[in-house]
Amino acid sequence: MRRFYGDGLSDAPRIVVLANDALGNFFAVQPLLQMLRHRYPAAKIELWAGERVAELAVRDAALSSFHLQYRPSTASVVRELLSQEAPTDWVINVENSAWPMSLASILGSKDDAFITGPSLGTNGRGQFAFEADARGDLWSDTEWTSETLTEKYPFLESGFISEIFCRQCRLAGPIPKAIIARDEPSLEVPDVLIATSASLPEKLWPVEKWLTLVRQLAAEGNSVGLLGAAPAVQNAFWKGGSAEEELLANSPLIDLRGLLTLPQVAGAIAKAKLIVTLDNGIMHLAATTPTQTVALFRHGIHRLWCPPSESVRPVVTMPNQPVAEIRGEAVWGAIAEASSVG
Repeated sequence: MRRFYGDGLSDAPRIVVLANDALGNFFAVQPLLQMLRHRYPAAKIELWAGERVAELAVRDAALSSFHLQYRPSTASVVRELLSQEAPTDWVINVENSAWPMSLASILGSKDDAFITGPSLGTNGRGQFAFEADARGDLWSDTEWTSETLTEKYPFLESGFISEIFCRQCRLAGPIPKAIIARDEPSLEVPDVLIATSASLPEKLWPVEKWLTLVRQLAAEGNSVGLLGAAPAVQNAFWKGGSAEEELLANSPLIDLRGLLTLPQVAGAIAKAKLIVTLDNGIMHLAATTPTQTVALFRHGIHRLWCPPSESVRPVVTMPNQPVAEIRGEAVWGAIAEASSVG
């Protein structure tokens, strides 16, 4: 196993990208997958993710030549790895957690295999040392949300997560936008769509503020729909389920949770007049459409995770504050600005 410095790959390498299957992570690596395909047209490129993004990954035009590898269990995947005939030439891991770091070291265990990103060392001993240059320094840097990131690492033009991944793989050129398949939604699309759940409690906006916002939107003649996972599975990955139930019980909100596939959600977003969302997968879906989107972010996180899209308007907290501190007036102001576009 060795670190990748930009050359040494064969004409038709096998490249495996390891990523979390949260929607945001999928969208973060999608530009990387596009650039890898452009740079290595004869390569076999595999995205190893999980079932939460399967609906998008197997339908995505940009990923049509990729193989989505599921991880049903640790044991079954390791057995497959040990029995596979084709060795991996380059492993790209963008996750810091134990399982993908272990996978990276297994997949990249042959002497001439390249590894980019966090990995355990040979035979799983310790952490494999990063590159001995500025990109290695960036992998070790814990402050990717810093406003001075591009000054510290001049090979970056922005602090957006997708660009960081692409430049860490030493890929040059413009960063492509994430593109996904869209399906016609199977129901009538409300004028405004909101998404009130997120992966962390510090991303959440209080139910009282959502209630005020929904009632204001409705008072102006808008129908408002709630996007999200079906209630039965929501608590497995997301926070905010109880707030959703309170919103539905006390406002004219239309419950769309779990009624659409992810490509249909993308189609619904494209048809809506406005999206109001937290920093979550719906925000990333919305960024692939021209629909005006107001997104609530923690300070600094917006630099790393807000897509550079003309349709997305971030509303950002003061430093070190949770999203709950964002005033309703600030969100309503962003909505007014978005409504004036076009």
